[in-house]
Amino acid sequence: MKKYITTIKLGGSEGNCYLIKTSTGFILVVTGEKSNHQNLEEELRDLGINSENLNLIIFTHCNLSVCHNYAKLCKKFNTKTAIHVVNRSINFETKTLIQIIKYILRKLILNISGTKEFEPDLIIDEGYNLSEYGLNARVIYMPGYSNSSIGILTENGELFCDDIFIHNMPQITDEKDNLRIVKTLKNLFIDIVYPGQGEPFPLNSLKI
Repeated sequence: MKKYITTIKLGGSEGNCYLIKTSTGFILVVTGEKSNHQNLEEELRDLGINSENLNLIIFTHCNLSVCHNYAKLCKKFNTKTAIHVVNRSINFETKTLIQIIKYILRKLILNISGTKEFEPDLIIDEGYNLSEYGLNARVIYMPGYSNSSIGILTENGELFCDDIFIHNMPQITDEKDNLRIVKTLKNLFIDIVYPGQGEPFPLNSLKI
């Protein structure tokens, strides 16, 4: 593991966060569906992170509820946020009744409270270069369970992702998709994978 990368584990299914030290400050890569922004805020403070040195927060996989939960964190640190796509609608044909009820309740609460929809500062897509934020890295589109998932691949071969791996196991249920994804990744210059959950692992440890 590179010394300039700090893993922040929030526990359970919250997912890992990765703090990357760059030439101009820090970038926080947030993975996972869950959010525990209060604990994350405390961890960042303990690491000396503040509004002066946190340049960007990147969500590798998120939905609107996650974005709203992190909105306060972004405001406190006065930093920019970047995601791939904000899904503002729901496909009722593919959702369970509980998911639909949660979606409707969230909409009602937002309307009653007068809260505005979360708006990211940057919409990043395949090939987006992060060098202006002090990190020589690019965005890779990596759809898994979500069509809005991305990976961040640095020039040193470090891949930060969420929706493809849990620990060192592909989490796509279709074996053909697993094989295709791993083969695609092995055609790139990737040394270490930083997953949404679990410890970093060498990509070449995956058997195909």
